[in-house]
Amino acid sequence: MRVLVVGSTGCVGRTVAQALRARGHTVVSAARSLPDAERSLHVDYTEPCAPERWAERLSQARIEAVVNCVGILIETRQQSFARIHAEGPIELFRGAQHAGVARIVQISALGVSSEALDVPYLASKLRADDTLCALPVEHAVLRPSLIFGPHSASAALFATLASLPLISLPGRGQQTVQPIHVYEVAEAVARLLEQKAPLSGVFDLAGPQALSYREMLAKAKQNIREIDGASAEPRLGDAVFLDV
Repeated sequence: MRVLVVGSTGCVGRTVAQALRARGHTVVSAARSLPDAERSLHVDYTEPCAPERWAERLSQARIEAVVNCVGILIETRQQSFARIHAEGPIELFRGAQHAGVARIVQISALGVSSEALDVPYLASKLRADDTLCALPVEHAVLRPSLIFGPHSASAALFATLASLPLISLPGRGQQTVQPIHVYEVAEAVARLLEQKAPLSGVFDLAGPQALSYREMLAKAKQNIREIDGASAEPRLGDAVFLDV
């Protein structure tokens, strides 16, 4: 299968591309930093691209399936949640449907629902999810929990928080999460693309262990200690939790 992986330079996209190649698929990588070539496409969601133009590009590249892995944690002047999570992917999804692409997989986020419309990040993801689900094309929307693994932005954020000397814990840090490794997410994507039965649905993905916010920060602190080495003096990993 010839698969377009959008966001192929990020944590999830890179791992998905590797998993698909390992299983014998041809991957066309897509990212802002890549040129249009035999096995790459320049894709920048900040630049509008009409579905008709997307259909032309996908047909020319002989794309059979699409995986959208693009996501941002923080908005900037150039990159808004609305543009990166909703408008850009929706243009791609509609273009893929016009081009006759067989399957589309969208990497969304756990917690996306109609009850979360007051959170811009989640609301933008929901727009793209709902649009894809309404299109007459085989699809899967994956909503993973916090993703960890090589180059994970979420894991890097927790490591940064754990390095602080004082950490604020809203709700006493009792909120729970079931982190999932990026390799598991990539495996799920590959299996869904290869599924012989018709593909349609929204799938929540979570790891096997439920941890509180406090426990996750404690584990991140422990990792810092192991990297820094034992010391009798307080180090960056010896943060104090402040319940608020």
